Amino acid sequence: MFSEEMKQPAFIHGDVTIPNIVINSDNLYLVDWDGLTIGSRYNEIAKALLNTSFFNPDHIKETLQGYEEIQSFNSAERLLISALFRLPREAWSAARNIAYGRGPRDIRILERTWDERLKAIRWLDNWALQLPNVKEDILDINK
Repeated sequence: MFSEEMKQPAFIHGDVTIPNIVINSDNLYLVDWDGLTIGSRYNEIAKALLNTSFFNPDHIKETLQGYEEIQSFNSAERLLISALFRLPREAWSAARNIAYGRGPRDIRILERTWDERLKAIRWLDNWALQLPNVKEDILDINK
């Protein structure tokens, strides 16, 4: 899927975080486009969910519904977004900080958010399996 995406890359914001979202009564806007680049829309969506949802399944659902109003995801795309969401970036960051002699402050974020993350992961796994042609044995959602 990534090789296909390389043939038709997407412009991505690169920093979808709460401070870069402006909401008024009618719309949502992304601001601060100085990080605009070409990249993976799947990684961008997973990172946006990690950065903005507070691991709340209702927020994740609303965000994904917004994306799918423009272009729906097929089974493989849903599975990829779900898999990318699972990557605990804070763990990688903590390991890097330790390697550079800094404290593992990012581990505290993981500790505080772990239960919410697991709920969000389970919700995304179920979302990924909602389309036809997805076999339930691909992901064990009971773990």
